[in-house]
Amino acid sequence: MITPREEEILKIIVNEYTSSAQPVSSKRIMELMGNTVSSATIRNECAFLENQNYLEKEHTSSGRVPSSKGYRYYVDNLMGNDAFDTSIFDSIEALFDNRSYSIDQIIEKSSNIISEMTNSLAIVSTREDVDHLKIRKIEMIPLTNKTASVIFILNNGDAINKVYCLDEQHMNDLPIAVKLFNDNLTDMYVEDIPRSLSGIEGELKTMVKNYEDLFRQFLSAVVEQTKAKSQTYGISNMLVNPEFTDISRLKNVMKIITSVSPFDWFDYNYQGSQKNISITTKIGFEINPDIDGVDDLAIIGAEFNTNGSQKNAITLIGPKRMRYDEANILLQFLIDKINGLTK
Repeated sequence: MITPREEEILKIIVNEYTSSAQPVSSKRIMELMGNTVSSATIRNECAFLENQNYLEKEHTSSGRVPSSKGYRYYVDNLMGNDAFDTSIFDSIEALFDNRSYSIDQIIEKSSNIISEMTNSLAIVSTREDVDHLKIRKIEMIPLTNKTASVIFILNNGDAINKVYCLDEQHMNDLPIAVKLFNDNLTDMYVEDIPRSLSGIEGELKTMVKNYEDLFRQFLSAVVEQTKAKSQTYGISNMLVNPEFTDISRLKNVMKIITSVSPFDWFDYNYQGSQKNISITTKIGFEINPDIDGVDDLAIIGAEFNTNGSQKNAITLIGPKRMRYDEANILLQFLIDKINGLTK
């Protein structure tokens, strides 16, 4: 445990470093504490916090900066909205009041506002909620003697259309495969289909000559439906941060975006705050310890629903020196407004 005075010093260092991107000196801390504590006492307290891994010293003669552990303690215990300008809510409120905007347009424009306010990259992701998604029927429509359209009709009203181009001999196998899939996959949850397809592979092999290719294409058509679709906003806002003048750090951000679904970022086990139930904050290696370079980064995100069969997520990515308080407040406000709109 750290004392109230040590908490105050840690909070000052986090807030000051977030604003300036410069290590915070004992003299500066003393000024921000109203000169009520001596410089020697502040140095001793900082040395203790550094020894406990809440602070780091970049150079021997420099001031301190927060560590990942220090940021985590700040987010879980010290973060507030003391200096937050609530007038920014008016800009988001205006979007919801504009009846010409769809919910998707509101989310897009709100994400741009939040990205600009927090100097972070915003990612809005959507995927089907596979917990409720089933295949109702599979139909085949011949197009030519070598092409046919196979349509997967889902219980949410969507249809997946897959066009097959096969030689005439293999085209004769397609109706057999469709019937087999219809007999075994109708009213089955999409998430269970890969396992079920594996179960009928033997039967498919005996009835269909080019079963491997058809099996692979059927499986990919269904699995593709469950993949997240993402749109990024505000990369120029993120580049304002001095951390991203280092091209290797920017590459790390791009690596995270392209290699991991935002929905997966929220699934890794970590010890975090329970104060903001719908908001997840991950710092450094909490994002994913298996990806190089993430210790310099932080993400803040939330999942929300806009209709019964879709899951959505909005995620902010920025440097570890992030405006955690503003980002949490703005995301929470946006999620509350969306929930109110979709009830």
